[in-house]
This record gives sequence, C-alpha cells and structure tokens, in this order.
Amino acid sequence: MNCEVCQRELAAHDLPDQPARRQAAVEAHLAQCPECRHELAVLRRTAALLASQPLDEPPAGLWQGVEARLAQPTPWRLPRWTYAGAAALVAVLAVAVWPPAEEFRATPYLRDHYRVSLGGPLGDAATGDVLAALAEETQ
Repeated sequence: MNCEVCQRELAAHDLPDQPARRQAAVEAHLAQCPECRHELAVLRRTAALLASQPLDEPPAGLWQGVEARLAQPTPWRLPRWTYAGAAALVAVLAVAVWPPAEEFRATPYLRDHYRVSLGGPLGDAATGDVLAALAEETQ
C-alpha cells in the first residue's frame, strides 16, 4: 500500500465495520510510514475536538419550513443538456445545408496584379509563384 491509498483509508480506519484485511494493510503501512502516522494523529485529534463540542438544537419550525418549500411547485425548466444538444443540431444543419464554397479561381486581373506587385518593396516571390500557378491552372 502506498501513502495515497493509505491516506484515503485513514478516515475510516477507526470505524468498527472495516474489513480486517483492509485494517491489516493500513496498520502495516502505518508501522513503517511516519507521515501517514502523523496524518492519522491529526485526524484523531480533529475527531476528538468535534466530538467534544455540544450539539445545538435546530431552530423551532425548521423542518416545517423545509416541508413547505418542498411542497411548493417549481417552474418547469429544460435540462441544461438540451441547450447543448440544440446548439449541436444547429451546427450540423448549418454544415449540411450551407452551400459549398466556390472553388478559388484566379482571374486574369488577379494574376496580373500579383505579377506587378512582385517587383515592389512588399513583393513575395513564393506567394506570387503559388498564385501564378493557380491562375494558370484555371485558364
């Protein structure tokens, strides 16, 4: 047993209805791990402190107030997942119904524009070559 598993088991360690095998595994780990022993001591001190505190009586009429609130009808609302489902349905319909985009076709004007702009200070030869090739394919 490692410390992570042991520390999850510590809260129930002192309860009487724990299986003997689990108790033995926790005890074996506690015998060799000072950190987990310290954690058990802290849990036991906290439980003792809580047990020493007096229990306050609930205010009179508390349960009647809870019952009255439970008896009131609640407004009808859609579960939250229905909104997500509706949004997904709209997205699917938009993709299915939306007209397909027209294929890119470089017009002669566009082709000439890029050829002229290649010589300028912002000319990009690689982009110009790609666009020129696309323009030649569409002719």
